[in-house]
Amino acid sequence: MKKIFTLFAAVVCGLAVNAKTIYLNTGGSSLWGKDNPDFWVHAWGGQEEYQDLKMSQVNGDVYSVDINDEYNNIIFLREATGSTSVIWEGDDLWNKTGNLDIPSNKNLFTMTSWDNGEWSVYGDEPGPGPQPQPQGAYDYYLRGFFNGADTATPTPEEMFENGILANFTFSGDNDNHKGYFYVMVCDAGQVVGRDYMLEEYVDGGTHVTLSDKESTGHAQKWGIPEGTVTFYLYDNEDGTLELSTVELPDKKLVGGGSGSTPGQEAVENTVVKTNARKAMIDGRLVIIRGEQMFDATGRAL
Repeated sequence: MKKIFTLFAAVVCGLAVNAKTIYLNTGGSSLWGKDNPDFWVHAWGGQEEYQDLKMSQVNGDVYSVDINDEYNNIIFLREATGSTSVIWEGDDLWNKTGNLDIPSNKNLFTMTSWDNGEWSVYGDEPGPGPQPQPQGAYDYYLRGFFNGADTATPTPEEMFENGILANFTFSGDNDNHKGYFYVMVCDAGQVVGRDYMLEEYVDGGTHVTLSDKESTGHAQKWGIPEGTVTFYLYDNEDGTLELSTVELPDKKLVGGGSGSTPGQEAVENTVVKTNARKAMIDGRLVIIRGEQMFDATGRAL
C-alpha cells in the first residue's frame, strides 16, 4: 500500500538538491516493454520526503529519471499509456515492483520477471540482464507430418540454426518416402508466427519453394529420398523461403550467410541492447551480456 508522506519545505520551494540518475531496463517486449506502457518511479528518503516522476526513454528498452541524491528507496511502476501520475490501483496500474533499496554503487534495475529484477551499473561495460531480443530475430522450425508423426509443436531438435538443420533422419511415410513439409517462423521463440508451405506437390528434386500459407492454403507432399539429410533454409528475399537438401551457394541462408556458411548479417542488423557488446569468439560473431553469451538471434549459448 502506498505510504503517505509530507514534503519538506526545501522540496516544495524548489531549493536546489543534488540529483542522481536511475535507469530501468524493461526486459524487452516479453516483459515490461510489452504494449507500449508508461514508466514511473516513486522514490523516497529517510525524512518523509518523496518524489513521483515519469521516466524518459534513453534508447531501446532503457528508461531513466533523475531523483534526489539522498533517496535510497524506490518503486518502479508500469502503467497504461498516457498516464499523468503515479497510479496505485485499478486497471491502469499494470505492474509494479516491491520496495527496493538502491545500492550505493549501482544505478540500473533490469526487469527479469513481471515483479522483480536485478541491479547493475549502467554504462558501456557488459552487465547482467535478460536475454536480448533483437529486432528481426526469428526462429525457424521444420514442421509437418513425416517419419510417421505429426510435428506441429516446435522442438529444439527441429529448429534451424542460422539456416541449417543438420543430420535430420527422414524415414518416409509409406507413400514413396514423401512427407508433408512446412516451416513455422516464430518471433523470439514463441509458438506463434506464420507457416510457409509448398505451393504444389513436388515429386523428387533437391529443393522446394515455400510460400506463406495465406497463399497456399495447406502443406503439400515433397518426395525426397529416405535417409539422413541436412536441410538448408534460404531467404529468397521476395517473400518466399527455399527449403533444400543440398547447398545453394548463390542463395542467402536465413539468419545470415550464404551457401552453407552462416554469416554476420544476423548480428550486423541487430540492435544490441544496453550493457551488451559484440565479439568474435571462435570465428563466430556473438553478443555478450555479462558472463552470459548469446548468438545473433538472442539465444543463450
